[in-house]
Amino acid sequence: MDYTGEERQGFYIRPMMKRWWAVSLDIVKEIGDICAKYNIRWFIDSGTLLGAVREHGFIPWDDDMDIILLRQDYERFIRIIPNELPEGWVLKNTRHDDEHGEAVLRVCNTDNNFIDMNELSRYHGCPYQVGIDIFALDNVPDDPDECELQRALATIIVDSIKAARSSDLFDDLEPGIAERLAELEEAFGIKLKRDMPIKPQLFALLDQTSAMYYDVDTKRVANMMFFCTDPKQAVSRQAYDSTVYLKFEHLSLPAPSGYDDVLTSYYGNDYMTPVNEHIYHDYPCFGKLEAYLKQQYEERGLEFPQEFAE
Repeated sequence: MDYTGEERQGFYIRPMMKRWWAVSLDIVKEIGDICAKYNIRWFIDSGTLLGAVREHGFIPWDDDMDIILLRQDYERFIRIIPNELPEGWVLKNTRHDDEHGEAVLRVCNTDNNFIDMNELSRYHGCPYQVGIDIFALDNVPDDPDECELQRALATIIVDSIKAARSSDLFDDLEPGIAERLAELEEAFGIKLKRDMPIKPQLFALLDQTSAMYYDVDTKRVANMMFFCTDPKQAVSRQAYDSTVYLKFEHLSLPAPSGYDDVLTSYYGNDYMTPVNEHIYHDYPCFGKLEAYLKQQYEERGLEFPQEFAE
């Protein structure tokens, strides 16, 4: 990949973003090789899928990559991959890391925010931890009442996750949130631990709720995190019956054969029209890391490397 900064569709792409992209592609290729070894099906998703269809690569203002697996493959993947990752790489999610503050599974090229500077050349000159987000695609019940119940339970959990800080215990929550979680405890027949941070427990509960219909043959599937806030994001299971390979930068990546249905559910009928907007996080995603690294250089009286600033 050429690391020269350039403008695409009126948007300037920094050289460091291209280096970040290059590491992302390396991680995705490694994931693909592991999945091929164990015959696990996976698909590019969200902005990565849109970029493959519309741009044949990264959307200029996108800064991450997303993949998704049907729940059965997701469960196999999450069991297998810890022993298959290259040395120094890590798997982050609540099943393997109680402190991981995300519901999404993530494969990262280091367990620190920054790589060992001796490995800069290995990671295309990008000094930051790079991760790929991996989602489960779950069965959505055909019965409208069951579907609404699952969405309601997931929504309570997601809202509670958003309201809680990483260190909060159950008793630290606002009374309204605590009451709703007590209702969840009764509905699931469980008891959340009062002496442990609540967020990891909620992530585990969300995962269980998402997989409620794991062994039921349903007509639709969805990423439950998004489906609980937008029911239009459920897609026909047939969209994932087979795989097509799409060009993405220098790679050929697997996409659902019904990608038009998937993208329409995510972005609407006009998904081929570029819209420059950052919905889920600040751009670039390494912005806070960059600011912190600059501060560390300044405190040591060192000049921030020019290649990091570009």
